[in-house]
Amino acid sequence: MGHSMGGHGALVCGLKNPKKFKSISALAPICSTINSNFSINAFTNYLGKDKSTWEEYDSTRVLSKYTKSSEILIDQGLKDEFINELKYNDLLKACKKNNQKLKIGR
Repeated sequence: MGHSMGGHGALVCGLKNPKKFKSISALAPICSTINSNFSINAFTNYLGKDKSTWEEYDSTRVLSKYTKSSEILIDQGLKDEFINELKYNDLLKACKKNNQKLKIGR
């Protein structure tokens, strides 16, 4: 479980380790770090400029590479002023495409 970038970390850790976690919870997570301006500086500094190396740390990309989690819970306020930068819809699309169970709290 985590909030914002920590929520994204919870998503990635849970998706990569489905046998260790029965569910994943995230509060207002950054849902696609590759596409969010919030994470570009951090990822560039830690992982370099080649965005292909970032894919192992982007929940929307990780969804297609690992065994699915039993359930993901996202709690996201729809009036969040940063909702567009969190790339919430990218995760919704990735979950649907990869048959990942997703519960949305609002």
